[in-house]
Amino acid sequence: MTLPMSWKTYNILPITLSNTPSGNPTTSPPFPHPSPPTNPHRIHWFACDKILKVAMPSKLHECPAEWLNEMTTKACRNGLIAEVWDETMRISPSPEYNNFVGKYAGSVKEADWTFLPLVGPDRAKKAEFPSVVLESGCSESAKKLHRDARLWKVGSGGEVRVVLQVKFYQPDT
Repeated sequence: MTLPMSWKTYNILPITLSNTPSGNPTTSPPFPHPSPPTNPHRIHWFACDKILKVAMPSKLHECPAEWLNEMTTKACRNGLIAEVWDETMRISPSPEYNNFVGKYAGSVKEADWTFLPLVGPDRAKKAEFPSVVLESGCSESAKKLHRDARLWKVGSGGEVRVVLQVKFYQPDT
């Protein structure tokens, strides 16, 4: 199934352990960056398809979130992201969402990484959904990653604006 052209779904291909960043930033970021969790499993429920998915994230699976964390930290440190960032956005690794709407009502999903806007007059409230979601798949097919993107885009009522997808492939030998 092809995603509608209006969706901004980015596929970052390919990623292997040999070309992912290593090490931690040398200075502290100007805002808190949580590390990706090492949960032993994540349970997802796709209500409209009646699919239960149990994910067992590996260190390789978590590499894209670590990379995104490092790049965001460097961008802030180098002044490429405005200082107001820490007052308007929260970064969350693997938050669980169960407030999907429409045919996705009743679904439960954890993203690998999210950018969650702060809303309201004093930016004291978190938005109901993230504006950017990262999904990575080590053993997951591209078709299943697209299903994840549909859940985020349609199930959030359009609140999720961008789904970054990382699909891992074995190197050619």
